[in-house]
Amino acid sequence: MSVFALILIGALAFTGFAPMPALAADYQPIFRLYNHKTSEHLYTSNVMEYDQLPLITNGDWVAEGIAWWAPASSKSPVYRLYNPVLGDHHYTMSPQEVDVLCARHGWQREGIAFYSDDEMRVPLHRLYNGRLRKGQHHYTASNKERDTLAGNWGWKKEGTGFYGAATEAKPIYEKVWVVDSEAWDEPTYLTRSYILCSDGTRWATSKEAGDHLFDVLDAGGEMGSYSVQYEQVQTGTIHHEATGHWETRRIPY
Repeated sequence: MSVFALILIGALAFTGFAPMPALAADYQPIFRLYNHKTSEHLYTSNVMEYDQLPLITNGDWVAEGIAWWAPASSKSPVYRLYNPVLGDHHYTMSPQEVDVLCARHGWQREGIAFYSDDEMRVPLHRLYNGRLRKGQHHYTASNKERDTLAGNWGWKKEGTGFYGAATEAKPIYEKVWVVDSEAWDEPTYLTRSYILCSDGTRWATSKEAGDHLFDVLDAGGEMGSYSVQYEQVQTGTIHHEATGHWETRRIPY
């Protein structure tokens, strides 16, 4: 685990920040930060990491906004590694590259950073600069940035590292179903009458009430009063399906 990751964990534990909610159900932004002291770019889907690194490193890390949008999950994870000697991060979809870098070159696994888009909609270009000690690899969705770095600053193009789902320049438009009202069950009722005696007994029919009266009188009791009462009795339900409408959703939002 990198030094700044340990610092970040300690800071969050101290301040008691709660985890941020997911920004979208299907897609998530991948944030980009730049360290002006080491020339490294960091890519993260973690909102807290993005927000807190500039604060807890006294501005060494500079937030550069959303680099691209990635699927919240896919069949193609992108792994993040850290080299404590170089103080550098690396990102790759290749388990073989992960194994070789960790076994032979001192890199450490930091788990899945984010996911590559299985539909391969936005290529993320990978570049390499061996003259840098840190930040040797760079990833960008911008053809212009790729060509400028390769043409003017000594970077070498290494093809496509992985894929994003969308950028501001290449948005996604999707039809999504928006629920206006949830499905619900409406109870149905029947109004039912009964006869209530002043002694607290209740009878479903007048015959039953009359028989009760005669039994009381035959036993030497006094005739009580009787009244007709009404009650609502649930007999079933009527199911109502959910209602809604289609909307066009743009990614990025």
